[in-house]
Amino acid sequence: MPSRTRQKTRTAILSAGLELFQNPGYYKTDIRAIARTAGIAIGSFYNYFPDKLHLYLAVYRQEHEKIAERFLLLIRQGIPENPDPRALVLNLLQFQASAHNHSKTFYLESDLLGIAEPEVAQLKNELDSRLLDRLYPVLKPLVRPDISLELGLPILYDLIESTIHSLGEESEDRKGQIITELAAILNSYLFR
Repeated sequence: MPSRTRQKTRTAILSAGLELFQNPGYYKTDIRAIARTAGIAIGSFYNYFPDKLHLYLAVYRQEHEKIAERFLLLIRQGIPENPDPRALVLNLLQFQASAHNHSKTFYLESDLLGIAEPEVAQLKNELDSRLLDRLYPVLKPLVRPDISLELGLPILYDLIESTIHSLGEESEDRKGQIITELAAILNSYLFR
């Protein structure tokens, strides 16, 4: 099969996987549904992925990278000559909440899969670590000099992720209040 056709089919499978993992979710999706949504035969699926979990890993990597790129772009755009890091923190939290809200089922199930499947936990750790490595040099000049960002950044990231995940079915007003409060906490820790 020519490589262009092969890439097109792989992209169709990834798109179908993302669509179905978002709704109805990983656990309610089978390979038959993925193949049907991708417009391929079930047997063709196995030419690209050995099973549903490996497709999920590819989809998760793809989505994490997209969000990480947008997250880093937001930071770079938010740091002009005279940055207001406090506003930047609030914008970043709102962005994270929006990204997670867009694909609630996908992100909630990713937490479950991270517990149930060692490969998912390993990938999540790898991708989160890569994001933090990219965030560190951007944020370092902005934080108080007495803060060990190297130690604090993973803690802050976990705090942000767990808070965003806990928002669940809160009302939009309540979500906004929680995000604003978290921004105030982070700002008091990071900046003078």
